[in-house]
Amino acid sequence: MEGVSDTHAAHQPFVDAVDPTAELDALAERASGGDRSAWAQVWRELSGRIHAYLRVAGAGDPEGLTSDVFVALIGREAPISGGWAGLRSLAFSMAHARMVDDRRKAAVRKGGTTYTPESDPRSAPSAEAAALASTGEGEVTALLDLLPEDERAVLTLRYVADLDLAGTAEALGRSKTTVSRLQARALATLRGFLDHSPLGDDATEGVS
Repeated sequence: MEGVSDTHAAHQPFVDAVDPTAELDALAERASGGDRSAWAQVWRELSGRIHAYLRVAGAGDPEGLTSDVFVALIGREAPISGGWAGLRSLAFSMAHARMVDDRRKAAVRKGGTTYTPESDPRSAPSAEAAALASTGEGEVTALLDLLPEDERAVLTLRYVADLDLAGTAEALGRSKTTVSRLQARALATLRGFLDHSPLGDDATEGVS
């Protein structure tokens, strides 16, 4: 019996292991039901990535917009479906909408043309200069500035917010096929630039 006991003990951790996906789904369900402590945990899980997404995407007040997203989420009357993945996609969909609105208002305040995601006024030469001169997050932001807004949004959600393809598609209200094509086009553009820049291969490490 001693051998049986030892074998059971050796396998016990696998029996007691907690499925992190199920745990997050349960958290989302509690939050959707109005559990304030659950929302506090959701904030800890998501606020950092939402803030990073808004900051890299060029929002003027990423802290304030992050708070706005959570106020809207918590104040929703309709239940949030889809478990943790559904809650996460909804949060980034709200963040993206607020980022677009924020930049549109900023363009109007500056007296320029109204900002639209399909018509970005930034020019590639100034973005290239910024990319060569910057490091860290500034470098990432400058590289993303080379892209049209829809491609920039896809890469920011995929690599900064760390959403998967389905989550990115849901957040942007686009099909997975469209998002996949935008991602491929954006990465090809960045590779083409980096292949001819002093940043070299180190800058493309991890971009695939």
